[in-house]
Parts: sequence; structure tokens; C-alpha cells
Amino acid sequence: MEEMTAHVDELEQLSNKSAKLGGGISWRTIVDRLDKLSSDEIQVLTFDSIEDAREFYLCHSKMVGFGIRERDEKKDRKGIVTYKRWVCNREGFRNSKWLNLVNRKKEAKRLTSVGCLATIIVQWNKDIQKFTIKRFNMDHNHQLANQEFVQFLRSHRSVNPADLEHAILMHGVGIRIPQIVDLQAYQAGGHNKMGYTEKDLRNAVDQFHRNALEVGDAFQVLAYLDGRANDSQSRLDYQCFGDVLVFDSTYRTNAYRKPLVILAGVNHHYVTTIFGCALIADETEDTYKWVLETFLEAMEKKAPISVVTDGDGAMRNAIKAVIPSARHRLCAWHLKRNVVTHTNKGFVLDFDVAMDMICSHEEFERRWHLLVEKHNLRDNQWVVDLYNKREKWAAAFLRGHFFAGMKSTQRSEQLNATAHKYLQFKMLLYPFAHRFELFLSKVRQNEHKEECITSQSSPVLITHLRELEGNAASIFTRKIFFKIRDEISAEASLRLVSVVDQDKVKLYTFTEYLHRICSWQVELDKSERTIICSCKKLESDGIPCSHAFAVMKAEDMDEIPKSCILFRWTQQAKPAEKNIYSIQLEDSTIQAARFGALCALSNQMCFYAVKTQQGYDEARECIINSTSRFKNLWVNDAPLVHKAKKKDNMMDESIKRSDFDVRDPIVVATKGQKAKHSTHKRKRRQCKNCK
Repeated sequence: MEEMTAHVDELEQLSNKSAKLGGGISWRTIVDRLDKLSSDEIQVLTFDSIEDAREFYLCHSKMVGFGIRERDEKKDRKGIVTYKRWVCNREGFRNSKWLNLVNRKKEAKRLTSVGCLATIIVQWNKDIQKFTIKRFNMDHNHQLANQEFVQFLRSHRSVNPADLEHAILMHGVGIRIPQIVDLQAYQAGGHNKMGYTEKDLRNAVDQFHRNALEVGDAFQVLAYLDGRANDSQSRLDYQCFGDVLVFDSTYRTNAYRKPLVILAGVNHHYVTTIFGCALIADETEDTYKWVLETFLEAMEKKAPISVVTDGDGAMRNAIKAVIPSARHRLCAWHLKRNVVTHTNKGFVLDFDVAMDMICSHEEFERRWHLLVEKHNLRDNQWVVDLYNKREKWAAAFLRGHFFAGMKSTQRSEQLNATAHKYLQFKMLLYPFAHRFELFLSKVRQNEHKEECITSQSSPVLITHLRELEGNAASIFTRKIFFKIRDEISAEASLRLVSVVDQDKVKLYTFTEYLHRICSWQVELDKSERTIICSCKKLESDGIPCSHAFAVMKAEDMDEIPKSCILFRWTQQAKPAEKNIYSIQLEDSTIQAARFGALCALSNQMCFYAVKTQQGYDEARECIINSTSRFKNLWVNDAPLVHKAKKKDNMMDESIKRSDFDVRDPIVVATKGQKAKHSTHKRKRRQCKNCK
């Protein structure tokens, strides 16, 4: 009783003080006791805006135990609201025609309207320049909801912008909505503290994506890509490592079933790098020509010297037409898989050996014909066609052509497997572009990791040629160094056969210990200190062979000659300065980065604040005050597009519809897509006992 008396006295003092100032009481000063106020006490409250009044009634109804709905409003000549009425969510009655329907097709909606008269009306008071309460009725003709049930009333189920932003970010990296809800419930202290359900969050996220696509999926993604056109990273990578190009396509990454073509390569850390990608309408020769022509135009007309593909005919013809100077190699992995399909098991093992044979063209021809005769495949048309393409897959014909150690599109296949974790089957183009950029950052992160390992550590020297090994460690990146170290180790098994000393050159001949069938000739230019080996490993893979190291050993060299160093494998192959082209980030990207940074900083504050009651109270008050201040700062400083209540994620007004006047693509079948209808009938499951 004493507490109630003190409460009333406090209200009277606030009311008298406010009356002297020409206004009423701000409801925020008594926000913790809104459910205990009488009708007369609420009548003296004032509000700075319509939004402030709505927030009060929403807060009051939540504490009392009912929901609210908007009803009437009036505006002045300038379109400013001067009168507003809210009612209880159980106000009115259901129209009788919906109650007496015959032949209902689905269950009728549950009845909630019982004619409740609870209401609040606010209007603008010119004298005090605030909204005051004209009428307030807090009498309800129905049972009020308990606090544990209030969260399910529609007016109290709303996803706040912060939680929505958080959910969109997590959903953007592939986290499912139920998992996001569980995480946010854990952070809030339980599902009953969230203020919304899983369905509400799902609808809010879906609405966000629908708003983003109001102008069309294709238009939106083209406008987004136009804003990202000046990204320099892929261009820089291609200028440094675009000598070998892996050209492959993957499927089931978007809602339109359009194939995704990834143009990739390998950098100086022997890590896969992506030069570009394209979503193509179909897999025809003309389409692949367009991809290559557009790609080369973006890369300042620099053409690769070698290309690796999976053997697709349209892709092969496009490469021949657009990049005729490039040496084309067929993927070894795809060839082996096709060999299994078209031949017998015995041929598979022998083919694997024949494909990697290091020998002359004549020797390959002799062994191949013996191989075909052995397995009786002379009349196999597929084997005949394979032989006709031998210059694109046999090591005997490809030896001496630089492919950066790549024999297949396996790197691209690995990229495809990783891409499918980010790019979902039913994804539209605009979210697809965002998710692909995230996938791209994941790929580039591998390069940063290798860069750190190379620059911040040194390998342990273990070979018998420590000086040459140490020199290699200081020149090459770590993964390339390991490959070179294997060649240094292999030098120990070589046997010197002869040395011929001529005027300008020395000719060394080596064989392998206990294997004298094969021999290698190494030519050393005595004045230029250049080394040329008949195995052509330096020309093919870009690293010196064991035979070259045997010559260095014989000549007492303590450093690797420059002729044996391919610059693209060295630690200095990529310039430190990466901003060759300007990078423009859109507002949403910047805001997402800010959001993530602030979340990380606030986690530490919350960790210490919750340890004590005083810390919790101070942090809570600070957050409430700061949130209100930052919200006002954003509203006052926001561009006109926000003040006009346009969609936050609409494209900039400078981008006109006519710039990208395209329709969304149609869904078509792809070569990698399984047939939609199968003639095979699934066997019906049966009981083990009665069948």
C-alpha cells in the first residue's frame, strides 16, 4: 500500500512539474510501470511523434497482455498525421458471411474479434507542440494474455532491424534459418525473449530478398556486377599467372540451371586462383567463344600459352578459334574415367602408363600399337578417336610445353566441390553473385595462408646439397621449394655415364642407378651458365630437374643458375602493391563490414558486463541510450531514398532500367543435368514377412 501511495505521489509531482512547463509527462520516464497506471494517469502523457505514441501503446499492451491494431488517422494539408487511433486486436466482429459459408474448402480462421472497446486516440497539440491523448479506454471484455503468451500476438511479433541484419548475414553464408533462430534465442536468453518466431524471421528474410529483386533478378545482378567491374585482384592474378588456364563448367548452382564456367589457374604458391567466371545460357560453341573473347578483353588481350579442359567438343572448338596459339591439353582424370567406360580393365592400367611415358614420338607410336593389339581394340572406334587426339593428352607429345604441373582439371573440380557448398541449387542470380564473392574470398584466403608460411618461417634443410637447397628456399615459395627439394634428393640416385667437354658447352649423360635403359643428356653453356636437359622438366613444369642438379653438383655450384629459375614460381612473382585498379564498394558491403566489426567489439564488453549486476545495469542503460541516439542520427542523416521509405536494397538511382534492360533467364537443361524423367521404376518396399 505504501508503495502504491509513493507511486501516485511521484506521478502527481511529475504532472505538476510538466504542467508548469506547458506539457505532460513523457512515458519513457515511467516505462517500467506502464502496466500499473490508471486511465487518468495515462491521460497526462505526451508524445513527440506518432511513432513515439505507437511505441508507447505497443509497450503498454505488451505489459498488460493484449495486442493492438491501427484504425483511423487524419492528416493536415501538408500530409502530416495529426490524429491517430489504435484499438485492441480483439476489436470488432467477424463478418457473418464468412461464418455461414457452405462447402468450405479449408478450415475457417479462428475467431479473435469479440467487440473489445479498448482504444487510444492521440492528436497534435499546437500549444505544446506535442501529441496528447484525446481518449483512452483500457476496459477489455475478454481475458488478457499471460506474459508467456504475449509473444505470440501478431502486433508483438516483429523482427527488429538488428536481428534481421544479423540473420541476413548468417543466411548469406549458408546457415539455415532454424539454426539462426536457435543462436539468437541462446543470445537472448530463450525463445520467449526474442519477440518473434522462426516463421516471422523466415518471412522477414524472404521479404528482404523479394525487395532486392523488385526490379528483376537479371537487372539486379547486372547492376551489382557493373559496380564491381573495377575489382583488381583477378586482373592482377591473371597478369602474373595467366600463362596456364583451366577451363571447366559446373552445374546445379542456381535456380535457372545455367552452367557456371570457372576460368582458373595456379599461382606462385601452387594454389588455385580464379581469374574469372561466367554464367552461360547454353553450352554451344558460340557461347564458349563469347566467354573467351570477353575474358581476354577484360584481361587486356593477354592470351594464355596453355589451356586444360575436360574435352568438351564445343569448348575445344572455341579455344581453337579464339586462342589458336594456346596448346590444348585434355584432362587426364576425365580420360581415365572414359577409358573405364569404353574399354576393358586390362587396357585401363596400360593406358595409364602410356599416357605418362617420357619417350620419343616414334617410341610412343610403337608402344601404342602393341598396346592396342594386346587388348584386341583395333576396331574400337572410341580408341581410334582417342589415338587421333594423342597430341592433347600423351606426355610424349606434350613434353616441353609449359602447363605449370597440371595434367587435369582436378583443380577446377575441387573448386566446383567447394562452390557447391556456397552456391545452392535454387539460388537466384543476385544472391548467387554475393555468395560467389564469398566463395572467391575463401579461395583467395588460401593464398594469404601460403604467403604467411613462406614469409614468416624457414624450412629445415635435409638434403645432401645443403647450399643449393638453402638457395632454393630463399628464392621459391614454400610449396615449389618442396617440389625442387624432391628433385635435389633424386639426384643421389643418378649415375654419371660420360662428360664431353667442347669449346663452349659441356655435354653430360646420366642414367638412373640400376635402371640403365633410359638416359638423359644435359647441356651446360660454360659462358652463359645455362643448363638444358633432354627430359624438358624445366620447360614443362618450370622447375629444375634432378639431372640439372647433378650438373650443378659436378660444377661445384652453390647457387641455382638464373636459367633454371622461372620467375612465376618465385616469392617476388606477385607485386606487393595490389591496388592497380580502383575498388569501389557499395554501401551494403561497407555496412556489413561495419556490422561485423561492431559485433566483435561488443562481444567483449558484454562478456565482462554480465559478470556483475552493476556492470549489467550500466551496460544496459548505455546500450538503450546509444541505440536511441544512433537511430536518430541515421534517420536525420539518411539519404532521401530512406526518408521516402523506399527499399533499402534498391539499386542506386543513377542506374537506369534501360542500362540493363533484360529479362530473367529461362530454365534450360544442361549437359551435366540428369534426365528429369526416368524410365526406371523404383522397386516398391515390402514387408519381410507378408511381402
